[in-house]
Amino acid sequence: MYQQKDRPKIAVNKNKNLINNIDPETNFIISKMNSDLKNIFSINNIDIVDVIVKTIGDPTDPTPKLIRLNLSDNLLSIRKKLEKDCIINDTLSFSKKFNNEFTEIIHEDEFRLYDINTKYRIRYIVGVIR
Repeated sequence: MYQQKDRPKIAVNKNKNLINNIDPETNFIISKMNSDLKNIFSINNIDIVDVIVKTIGDPTDPTPKLIRLNLSDNLLSIRKKLEKDCIINDTLSFSKKFNNEFTEIIHEDEFRLYDINTKYRIRYIVGVIR
């Protein structure tokens, strides 16, 4: 019969709001569960958004394209994905709007998609012809 003294001891870390079991085997299971839950929620499309890719200054490509992208990805990885999907090529740059003007983003590896535009539910990536 299971007795009170046989129960595994549990410690609560109040700073991080995590429950850790002191028993190493069970601690692994709880840590694994916490890790799995974190992965589920991070993959839960919280950072995945619909983005409209629009090229300005190119009359041959007037149609904006809709693609689903991750806001936390940097622009260099976004560029690779867009090039792979034949949406943009290396003649285009990313831009951000400042004071009603578009400015070219030079260091694509230093900016995330989230940095370009966070105001609207559907985000725009605007490419300017180099």
